[in-house]
Amino acid sequence: MRAGHTVRLWCCSSPGLPPVETREGVEVERLAPTRLLAPFVWVRFLIGRAAPYDLVVEEVIGGERTPFLGILLAGRPCVGMWYQDNRPLFRAAYGPAAARLAGVVQSILVRVYRAGFLLTPSERTRAWLIGSGISADHIAIHQPKVLALKGPDGSRPFGQRRNRFICLGNFRPYKRFDEAVSVLEALRAELPDAELVMMGRKDDPSYLASLERRVRDSKWSAGIELRTNVSDAEKFDTLLTAKALTIHSPIEGFGWTIPEAGLCGVPTVANEGTPPEPLEEGVSGVRVRSGDVGAYARTLKEWMTDELLWKRFSDGALRRARRFLDSGLRPEIDAFLRRTVREWRRRGPATPATEEARNAEASSGASPPDE
Repeated sequence: MRAGHTVRLWCCSSPGLPPVETREGVEVERLAPTRLLAPFVWVRFLIGRAAPYDLVVEEVIGGERTPFLGILLAGRPCVGMWYQDNRPLFRAAYGPAAARLAGVVQSILVRVYRAGFLLTPSERTRAWLIGSGISADHIAIHQPKVLALKGPDGSRPFGQRRNRFICLGNFRPYKRFDEAVSVLEALRAELPDAELVMMGRKDDPSYLASLERRVRDSKWSAGIELRTNVSDAEKFDTLLTAKALTIHSPIEGFGWTIPEAGLCGVPTVANEGTPPEPLEEGVSGVRVRSGDVGAYARTLKEWMTDELLWKRFSDGALRRARRFLDSGLRPEIDAFLRRTVREWRRRGPATPATEEARNAEASSGASPPDE
């Protein structure tokens, strides 16, 4: 985008957001609800709506959405974003049978993308993909960035914060917001003014309804807030009032909320499913055993009652988070994307959409983007 390229994002629709808009130079089209998004994208691929673009970047598999399969349907060079092995998420949300189904789907996708190119946010996922049969030189690590213009204007000292912890993310079963409620209940036994704020997007209405019931039934419901579809400004303003972030999902591809919280001087308590890139153990946060409500509560109590200890972790979280401030596309990722385009043009799959796109390029005299 900063180099003069046009970027168009096809994504799911959301109540209150326009179907088409331009945000920070990106042309955004919100096509359909999450579970219907993939079929809408398939149709656009098949009618050639991707043809004007040099490259398609797609999420390979995620959440409850069907894969986009751009590598097969787009007729363009394609890079897949692959965040993590999804089986633990499906196991946590839907049980062993769903985890087995996810394993079958992933094994098929691995075969489909074996000759393609992938971006992943962590070394752990890269190692898993290589072990699954993807060539190492076809995988690059690209971590999310926090746009400075969206971030907070500074941190706040211990004395200006509440005994509050935050849980962020899409409201889906595998994010385990209900565990955060249990942590608050355990913490309240030791710290009567402790508070929990849960903020996220309404991705799964049935789970959100069950979470709302869980909050209402809690003895400490007065100390729990549940907010949906908050703005970036509200999110950062709330983080500046808190002393900790907690993550409860069984696995995170990266943990995007950790640097967001870190920019507000908020350290993180997570479990072993969070990779090391965003969370430096003992510096910007700590990990506890997955599901160990007591360990979460003990750590939060220590941070909320010991100013020197909290400040050490808060400073570490801020330093770590600054590594993820947006500074443009790294040269090695730019080179990786260009190599994807070159190799596709040299030996891409011979599908009707591919041949049509190549013929159009040949007749127009278009040059590869790095020439």
